[in-house]
Amino acid sequence: MEIFFDNFIQELKPFDIEFEDINLFPSDVLGGIKSGCLSLKVKETAQLKDAQNYLNESLNQTFGPCPAEHDNDYIFHMTFAIGGAPFESYITAYDSIKHIDYQRKFRFNKIGLLYYDDDNISPGTYFCYKISDLSARTL
Repeated sequence: MEIFFDNFIQELKPFDIEFEDINLFPSDVLGGIKSGCLSLKVKETAQLKDAQNYLNESLNQTFGPCPAEHDNDYIFHMTFAIGGAPFESYITAYDSIKHIDYQRKFRFNKIGLLYYDDDNISPGTYFCYKISDLSARTL
């Protein structure tokens, strides 16, 4: 996977990403306990979609079919809170921060390889194995 990651990032270049709003979703990542997920919605752009398509094609070419749950209806986002509390807590948090203007732009110039050290893939059990800086590459 590390070799795949190192090869994959060779084609990536920095680009701008725009946050649009905050989202609240129910989540059962705690094994059936009704919890929640708070995330920042990201504006879908051609560059972002191209990067996602490139990743999916590269994974398929290297490892064979690698379907994921939301391949056909993916919502670009950045999760900042998931699981660990009852859904009502997420509703309370959402209600207290939903008024903030989340429309911001930032430069995507770093990418990380996250790793789970067992096959249970439990929330919070992954860690960032490696970060690569793309900023030396030009648009």
